[in-house]
Amino acid sequence: LKYPHGIHSGIAYSYMGMGCSYRSLGKYEKAYKYLQKSLDIREQLYKTRPHLDIALSHYHIGLLYEVKMAYMLSLGSFKKALKVYINMNLYEHPHKRKVEDAIHRVNERLGQES
Repeated sequence: LKYPHGIHSGIAYSYMGMGCSYRSLGKYEKAYKYLQKSLDIREQLYKTRPHLDIALSHYHIGLLYEVKMAYMLSLGSFKKALKVYINMNLYEHPHKRKVEDAIHRVNERLGQES
């Protein structure tokens, strides 16, 4: 995807949507490619400050790792997402709760593997 004026948040949203779609289809390598592109763009756009879009990208990468049963990588991505919410002082944000639930879920799975 190209945007005539450089990077744009809409392109990041499109890449994220493509990544989520590929994850749903079980095409995990393609999913990762697009989710990572989305994260890369968002990190360029918001490099001087934390932003919810960066948390969202980390969350979706974490979901991809979780479905692949790469639980340590999943946990790392979820923790990065949580850190954004904490750095932004968004302790009551509804998506923060989803991230915390995901961390709990993955920690339980890691405990079952031990």
